[in-house]
Amino acid sequence: MTDVRDAYAAPSIAAKQRAVVEPQLRAMRGGRPIPLFQAVGDILAKIVPTLPAPITLLDAGCGSAYYSEVVEHFTPHCYTYHGVDYNPGMVALAHELYPSLTIHQADLCSLDFDDCSFDVVLSGACIAHIQEWATALSELIRVASVYLVLHRNPIWLDDSPTTFDYRNDYDAGIWVHQFNERELLSEVTADFNVLLAKDVCPPTARMVTRTYLLKRR
Repeated sequence: MTDVRDAYAAPSIAAKQRAVVEPQLRAMRGGRPIPLFQAVGDILAKIVPTLPAPITLLDAGCGSAYYSEVVEHFTPHCYTYHGVDYNPGMVALAHELYPSLTIHQADLCSLDFDDCSFDVVLSGACIAHIQEWATALSELIRVASVYLVLHRNPIWLDDSPTTFDYRNDYDAGIWVHQFNERELLSEVTADFNVLLAKDVCPPTARMVTRTYLLKRR
């Protein structure tokens, strides 16, 4: 089985993903954020009053760091943004578009950060694409000191077991987990309480896309 990280390492992926998100960012800049952006913005705004400034945020699996714009749009000047992504092309594009930001190339299964390095860790639709998803999630748990935001997770509505299936995204062979919610949260709840679970896309007959806000116990 091919790890999706190898597919996403293809040089063409960065430009293709950016072409998808740029119209969404333009809509947000014009006051019409898509629901996915609105959900993260609402969560980050909820967090702000609970932490002293400056609040450090790690965007784990940041792509071209486009969520840095979402963070700043909804919570201006509240967060110090850091990003990591596995794809060197994504990191290079992020540096080109946002030269003032701190962005690193990194494997989420082995992050080079100390324990509890960031007040908030945000991960959007990322662990679902990693074969060793529980290992990656354990790293996010390790480096988050207070809050963990698991954004855009595909969740079975009928309690089916977690699956790992092929699909074609950005003209690359992509493997995606569809999670059993109990299995996913069992990896987290020893360390974190679930404060919020929000459905962020219209559900299908069997599946929903869900975002979680978790706080360290």
